Parts: sequence; C-alpha cells; structure tokens
Amino acid sequence: MSYNKKYFEIIKKLLPKSKLWKLLDTKYLSDFFKALTCLPDDVRKYIDSIYLDLFPNSTRSLENWEKQYGIINTNVREELRRNAIAMRWQDKGGQSAYYLQNILRGNEFNVFVYENNPVADPNIFMSDENETDWVLTNGFIPRVTNIKDFLVECGDEWQCGDDRAVCGYFEGYVEVDSDDYIPKDASYFPFLFFIGGEVERDKSGKIINMQPALVPANRIEYFRRLILSIKPAGSWALIKTRS
Repeated sequence: MSYNKKYFEIIKKLLPKSKLWKLLDTKYLSDFFKALTCLPDDVRKYIDSIYLDLFPNSTRSLENWEKQYGIINTNVREELRRNAIAMRWQDKGGQSAYYLQNILRGNEFNVFVYENNPVADPNIFMSDENETDWVLTNGFIPRVTNIKDFLVECGDEWQCGDDRAVCGYFEGYVEVDSDDYIPKDASYFPFLFFIGGEVERDKSGKIINMQPALVPANRIEYFRRLILSIKPAGSWALIKTRS
C-alpha cells in the first residue's frame, strides 16, 4: 500500500516502548498505522492548496478572481486568463481610497471615495429602498436570506385553517435572488467604504450624509468593473449615484 514514510516513522517513535507495541512489525497493525499516515499528508496538501489560491499562476479559482477584478472571460485559454489576473494582482498603485479615486476620476467619473473612518453607520444616510444607493461586494453574489425571498405556491383549494395549510405542505417554491444589501450588523461597518458625491460629517468626523454622484447609465458597467479591479477583496463598496 502507498503511505508516507516520514509520518510512519513519526508514529513509530510516538508509540510506547513495550513488547505489546512490537506487534507493529506484524502486517495488520503495521498496515493500520501506515493508513493513518495518509491523513496528515492530505491535510498538508489541502492547506498548501489554499495558500496557493492566493497567486494567479497557481489558483484553482480563476472564475472567482475574474469576478473580483471585473475581468470578462472571453473563453481564452487558461494561460491568458492567469496572465490577465496577474496584471491586476501586481498593480503597483495599491488599494487605497485615494488611488481608487484617482483612477475613477482619471476615467472621467466625477466621484469621491471615502474610507469609513471614523466608523459610521451607513444606514443613517443610505437605504436599500433608494434607487441611488447600491452595494458592490466581489462580483455578482446571489443570496437568499429569509423566508420573504420565497414564493410559496399552495393549491387553490387550500385556505386559512385547513389542516394541510401548514409548514411542509406546499406544491413548490420559486427561489428569488436577493441583491447585495447594506449591512445592519455593526461588525461589518469598519470594512465598508463609500463612493459618491460630497459628504457631510458630524463633529466627530463621521459621515452623516452623502450626495449622489452623476454616473451615466451607459457607463455604469465600466464604472463597476473599475472599482472591482482595484478594491480589496475583503471590503464592500457602498455607492450613491444617479444617471
């Protein structure tokens, strides 16, 4: 059987020195411990593969990196896809709000980029109900968050009070993709930044209002992809624009 000799020697040294454990020389017990050596080796390889996902030339998740950087995959061969990611990944400009703002304004988007510092609650001046307010995470991420996102289809004869009109009795459901949302959990707030027009701050420096910036409708997709190509993967952009 195939096993890792290094881990097998480690196991042998960990076993007590007694006549009982000399049975390790027998085939059945030896095969048992040899089989155990596969587990730490698999764990090591798995952890190594996660680390290698950080780099364009070794990542297993090309599609996820393309979404993050706003790269359109035109079915080119894998080598070219990796090269396109590497070019964005090695960008020397950094990922600061100042750099992103300069890139956007250099592409004729008259917007400002603000770090959420001091940390403000975005729900004070932004809302999922406003057409001007939207969220950009890391590409398109459909999610279903609660029962309001399901349409339950019951039979026509079922009515309120019917014994069958209970949880578990339904003919089917339609799953509705919900949009990315402005977080309500305060633990998310430090990882947000804002893109829009001019802002108003309180005495402590927190943003309490932001005007929408003008972004033409025919350029909104390019605007979105520019932001994705620069922003840190662990942050969310809260954006206020009008067409």
